[in-house]
Amino acid sequence: DNDKIQLIGQVLLQRGFKDWFLFFFKLVENKPFEIELIHQDLFDLFNDIETGKILRQVVNIAPRSAKTTLSIYFIAYCFAKNPYCQFIYTSYSQDLLADNSRRLANILTNTIYTKMYLLNSIEEEQQLNIIDNFWSEYLKKNNDFKITSKKITTQAGGICLFASIGSQITGFGFGDRNRKGFNGCLIIDDGNKNAL
Repeated sequence: DNDKIQLIGQVLLQRGFKDWFLFFFKLVENKPFEIELIHQDLFDLFNDIETGKILRQVVNIAPRSAKTTLSIYFIAYCFAKNPYCQFIYTSYSQDLLADNSRRLANILTNTIYTKMYLLNSIEEEQQLNIIDNFWSEYLKKNNDFKITSKKITTQAGGICLFASIGSQITGFGFGDRNRKGFNGCLIIDDGNKNAL
C-alpha cells in the first residue's frame, strides 16, 4: 500500500538522519551498518548541518570511518526532505566521484525510496569540463588529466553536481537563497591528493 509506505517514509524523516540512514543503508547495501563510537558524533553533526546549527564544518578523521558513505546518504536524505536541494560534491579523486555518483543514483532509484518520496526519476549527465590554465598544467605534470563532472537532477529539480577539483563549476551553486531552511551544501571529500 503506497499510503503506508509514504507514511513510514515521513516517520523515518521525523526521527532524524541516524534512523533514516540505518534503515536505508540496510535496504540499499543489503547489510546492517556497524555503528562505532565515532558514528554518533557524525550523525549529530549531519543533523546540526541540516537544522542550520552548523554552517561550516571540517571533518578530519581516519579513512574508513564512513564519512563518505554518510555524506552520500545525507544528500539522499536531504532530497527526501526537500527535493529542491542543490549540492556540489567535489574531490581530487575522479574515481571517488564516479563511485559516489553511482551510489547516490542507486539510493535515489531504489524502489522503496521512490515510493516513499515520490521521486520516481532522476537524470544523470556527464560531460568533459574545460579547466583553467593552472589546473591544466598541474594535472598534465601529474599525469592526471581526466576532468569530468556528473550531474544528478531529481524530478523536482534538485541537483547534485559531482565535480573534481580543478573542473569548472561556473553557473552552479549549492543551496538556494530564495528558499527557507536547509536546501543544500558544498561537500569537499579528500580535496588534496596527498592528504592523510
